Amino acid sequence: MSFRPKGEIFYFRAVPKGANILGSNEYKYKAFWALSQAQNNVFEALMMREKKEKIRHLKKVHLSLETGKYRDLMDLTPEPLRFDFIFGLGVEGLSPFEFELAEKEVGETITLSIQRDQIPETFGHLTNLLPAFPGDVKSFYLKVRVLELSEVDQREVIKSMANTAGCHDHCC
Repeated sequence: MSFRPKGEIFYFRAVPKGANILGSNEYKYKAFWALSQAQNNVFEALMMREKKEKIRHLKKVHLSLETGKYRDLMDLTPEPLRFDFIFGLGVEGLSPFEFELAEKEVGETITLSIQRDQIPETFGHLTNLLPAFPGDVKSFYLKVRVLELSEVDQREVIKSMANTAGCHDHCC
């Protein structure tokens, strides 16, 4: 067997030179099998490259948050703030912030316009968990980047539900 590259295509020879292949099904089968294996390997490689993890219910979401006065200038936070939470634990369902994050992939970034008086409505049950935002502006832009997604164990779910309820470990 030999492979000879020509541009992007590989030409395959499974039959020795000079062999009579008209009556030989073995050579035809070997050539077909090798070609199908090569196609499967390419297909699997493409699928792995295309398959990215998305934000879904009960995934631990690790975010980077930045704030700024302008959409393109994040000048209100000196460095990105880390924010971790479990997606989809709200008693009332998903908050508007979670709706914006739904189905996002690791590495994706969204920018939201936030009104200070709308923070509780925008973040819902996550409001208690948020880092402190700048206090001297009435509205700002929030740049959110999905850093990582991870699986959650049952203890983390219970602890997160207690934190979002506002009990902070003293009643559970």
